[in-house]
Amino acid sequence: MRVSSRRLGVYAVALVFAIVVNFVLPRLMPGSPVDAMVAQLGPRATPAAIEAIKARFGAVDQPMLWQFVDYIKGLATLDLGVSVKYYPPDRRPGPWTLDDLDRFP
Repeated sequence: MRVSSRRLGVYAVALVFAIVVNFVLPRLMPGSPVDAMVAQLGPRATPAAIEAIKARFGAVDQPMLWQFVDYIKGLATLDLGVSVKYYPPDRRPGPWTLDDLDRFP
């Protein structure tokens, strides 16, 4: 039993470490995904468009502690935010839905 609890403790520490590293590393990198999106706009980058992108993708003016609290809340509720790579999200229903499951034995 002692080995199991020790192993569980090691896994918990590793999980916390991974969460903290996943939060800190992107914030240490130069620039941000929002900066890259603004650069893609080129001459169409009006101040209103830049502010809209920052609001949509969460360019933050909060202290790092509050950013981390929001990050943990998002992880706890499985809200991982807006994908920068796959934006805009595809909201069309797929070919299979849960309603189709009752048609099969």
